[in-house]
Amino acid sequence: MCVGRAGIGRALNVGVDWSLVDTTKLEGMRCPSCHGVLAGGVMRQVEWSTRRCVVVVVCPGCDAECMAILETRLPRLATIPPLDVEDVRCAHDLLGARDWRVTELFAA
Repeated sequence: MCVGRAGIGRALNVGVDWSLVDTTKLEGMRCPSCHGVLAGGVMRQVEWSTRRCVVVVVCPGCDAECMAILETRLPRLATIPPLDVEDVRCAHDLLGARDWRVTELFAA
């Protein structure tokens, strides 16, 4: 979750799901100021992409702010099987079985 500190405002009030980010990498990262381990420091997200998350980490030892690039653990879409011919036939039969109104087919 994004934690606000005095003098630092949040861009959004939306929390970050840190379970999707590989934060174990911080255990091997050291603070450039005090050389302490960055694991356990307060983090805030700076940028997010499908493969990486850029964060600012506050060193738990000296309160210096450090940037880190962490890998994301997004679920792989390849686990969902693609549509096949039988899926298309079933959808065609379902749609052809009655006279549909557009409002019934799409959520508002």
